[in-house]
Amino acid sequence: MRRWSARALVATHLRDRPGASLTVAVLMVLLSAVAVLAPLALTAVGDAAMRERLTVLSTLTRDVIASERGTPQIELDAAPEPEARMRPWEQLLERLQALREEQPAPLRAVLGEPRVMTVTAGTKLDGVGREAGMRLLMSPQLGERVTVVAGSAPAAPPAELFAGLSMQEEGDAPPEIAPVDIMLSVGSAAELDLAVGDRVFVAGGMFLPAIVYRVSGLFEGTDPTDPFWDHAQFVLEPSITVGERGPTPSVVGVLDPGAVGVLLPILFNEARTEAWFPLDVDAITSANAVTVLGGLRELSATPHDVGGGQGAALTGVVGVGTMHFASEAIPVLSAAIGEARALAAVVGFIAAGPFGVAAVVLLLGCRMLIEQRRGALRLLTARGASPAQLRGLLGLQGLLVGAVPAVLGTAIALALASALAWLPGQGAPDPGGATFPWAALILPAILALTPAAFLVIAGPRLIVAGERGDLDAAARPAARRLRLLVETAVVVLAAVATVLLRSRGAAAEDAAILFDPLLAAAPLLLALVAGIVALRLYPLPLRAMLRGFRRSPGFIGFVGAARALREPAAGLAPALALIVGLSVAVASGVLLSTVQQGMVDSARLQVGADIKLEAMRFSDEQLARIAETEGVRAIATIADARATELDVDGKRRVVSAIVVDQQALEAVQPSGHALIPNGVRLQLGAATGAGGAGATSPERVPVLVSPLAERIWEAGAQVRLGEAVLDPAAVIDTATPLGPRSNWLVLDVSAAQHLLERMPAPGTVLVAAESNAAIPALAAALSERLARGDSTAHVRITTADSMIEELGGSASIAAVRIALLLCIALVALLGAAAVVITLVLGTRARERLLALLPSLGATRRSGAALAAWELWPAVASAVVVGSIFGAALPMLVLAAVDLRPFTGSPVQPAYVADPLLLGLAVGGFLLLATLLTAAALGISRRARAAAILRTMEEA
Repeated sequence: MRRWSARALVATHLRDRPGASLTVAVLMVLLSAVAVLAPLALTAVGDAAMRERLTVLSTLTRDVIASERGTPQIELDAAPEPEARMRPWEQLLERLQALREEQPAPLRAVLGEPRVMTVTAGTKLDGVGREAGMRLLMSPQLGERVTVVAGSAPAAPPAELFAGLSMQEEGDAPPEIAPVDIMLSVGSAAELDLAVGDRVFVAGGMFLPAIVYRVSGLFEGTDPTDPFWDHAQFVLEPSITVGERGPTPSVVGVLDPGAVGVLLPILFNEARTEAWFPLDVDAITSANAVTVLGGLRELSATPHDVGGGQGAALTGVVGVGTMHFASEAIPVLSAAIGEARALAAVVGFIAAGPFGVAAVVLLLGCRMLIEQRRGALRLLTARGASPAQLRGLLGLQGLLVGAVPAVLGTAIALALASALAWLPGQGAPDPGGATFPWAALILPAILALTPAAFLVIAGPRLIVAGERGDLDAAARPAARRLRLLVETAVVVLAAVATVLLRSRGAAAEDAAILFDPLLAAAPLLLALVAGIVALRLYPLPLRAMLRGFRRSPGFIGFVGAARALREPAAGLAPALALIVGLSVAVASGVLLSTVQQGMVDSARLQVGADIKLEAMRFSDEQLARIAETEGVRAIATIADARATELDVDGKRRVVSAIVVDQQALEAVQPSGHALIPNGVRLQLGAATGAGGAGATSPERVPVLVSPLAERIWEAGAQVRLGEAVLDPAAVIDTATPLGPRSNWLVLDVSAAQHLLERMPAPGTVLVAAESNAAIPALAAALSERLARGDSTAHVRITTADSMIEELGGSASIAAVRIALLLCIALVALLGAAAVVITLVLGTRARERLLALLPSLGATRRSGAALAAWELWPAVASAVVVGSIFGAALPMLVLAAVDLRPFTGSPVQPAYVADPLLLGLAVGGFLLLATLLTAAALGISRRARAAAILRTMEEA
């Protein structure tokens, strides 16, 4: 007789009937992989969205720049010896580098090495045979970026260049001085037909001598794509201005940087020194963006000493003492942070539902594992196994089906994230110091220990529990009181979480972009409340149905309703999975339609008509071309009188005065997306004196105002423009075609022509097409028509469709769409798994019943109908409660999460529920439940009656 060791028995026990173990293990691999990949993917998308917004900016607007009048500081009393001529540049660069080192670590790494240059104002150039201009440029960092192709680099002028100069008497010709070497680019020299050795002249004046410049060499840019040339504009190629006398070139002559001290008399009032820190966009990530933004704001808030404490007021020292840095990347980065924060909030909010369902399915899987081992574990108990031994065996099995698959899933996820460069420090520099994302492993670690913890804690009780759940613990008063206590606690926690979420408002701008536990906990707690409500309510109609079935001749409805009430297959766990699954699907559909409709509304409001044309200014000839284009139904112009001064109770306030023609504007703007609200009249009639020629200025003028401009009228202030009192007729707090400015008011042209000293030229033209289908063709026709002529460059043409495409093409919007669709798919699969496991858990009781029914004369269809009764009450309650809960859930998102970065609108998008999308979500859920019920019925029909009837009832 073979003797079995304890180790062999344990191994045999673990290998026996592996179906449930494999189910839990596969689920653990998937959940742990998703738990690792989700935050890494979210971070990668946030980083990509930030880079996407910042890279749109040009180098000149993105870099941190300061420009001040003057040169680097120079000591007048010190002789500009050759060895000391570079000292002003060296001191300036040292102080700029020290300023960079003072910044916090993330910002310090985002800011590149400082760059400096000094550029003079343009002067008229003589001796080239045509009208031309020239500016002079000096930079200690330019020499390494050019290649001299002819001649040589310019030599520094001699220290005694201006020696002996004195105040000129009236009528005296200004003295001439020795030639000063300059270097020109090949393109600039070719434009002026100059060669090495040629001389050009700049006339002098009363206080300045005439300067002769000798071309010492010609150069080309070593790397023409170097961002340095974006700051040193028109150095490599001349600028050409087209005027009445034809094209006029303007070139940049490069001086030796050591000339700054020698040429001080001509540079003192005619030069500006520019310093900048290149901004490394790739180094800005979701992890450091908030710190970088705060550092940039602090850096640009106040001037910084770059003169070593020596101001120009000190004797013998002239030059730039302080610099004020600024960058247009600051508001763009702030918007990018808001977008990343909204993305994290929406994804975290929606992802909480699938992970809640996953936890339920995981616990159901562990319970299924215990049910399959119930007989063997009871036998071990009968043979003398201690509770500690049972818990140890269950804990070991829990680790095998939980920890091992979790480690495998985590490894797969990290390998995939590494391949996709989603790990910190990959694909882009990480100025904060790339560290392994240990926080991403917290959830997989919790998941890995969940099966073992559940089996150890709940396993022994489930082993000895009876199979008639309606006759044991659940019916005891103590159990009912415990259930009531738990349900009350869940309701209270859900109410508290919801109130906190709605009352705290949007996150502060300096808040980190992190997972919000409250935002994730609130929907889960509310889902628990929905599950509690469903379980409390759905027995009520079942009892009414049971009373009706008692009087009917058939027995299927009576037995099915009685079993559903007495021993429901769907307890709290599967009911919660079904409700949360459907609610997440519905909520995801509503959020998706809300964001999409928000983008559409925002685009239509910002465009303001079928087509919007923008330029610096539109001439009358251009407006005539636009109006005469085939397919144009009407046009309206918008002009901006910037820096318009208002008199507010004797105090001066400045706003942008937007001038429109209300009648023309109403003719082009679509219904529901008009700038001027219905019932508001800005036009002045003849009674006000604005009617015809010679009319007097109106006394009171209605205007539209922005929310920021409305503050001017606070405390009953009287606001005047010229002699007229302005009355705010309406406040516009929506996206408008007026651009990004926030401090403006709108005047009708009938009032503006009397109140403004000078009527502004229109910079925006709104065009109404004859039909919607003709809009793309009309936009192309306008582009072609406006391309003719001399002054038509830089006209931007925008349609609502193009703006929707621009908004919808961002990485964040794409991520939201993918996340919502993935959540719908994931909860559908997890809901299916919950239904399958629920049916498996009820197999034993179902097989006994289905085996007995044929012996009592019932047909096979009777068994199918009874099996359907196990699920349809829970499915029906899930459809009703889940749909209502899912439709209400986005209201909490709209109250707690700022979705404006997604839509590009200054206002939160309105709640939108697409009936088609909601119908697909609910219909798909019902179809899935029907298919799974049919599959379960097919399995049930294979039960052998004889085998079931011979089975002894287990105690």
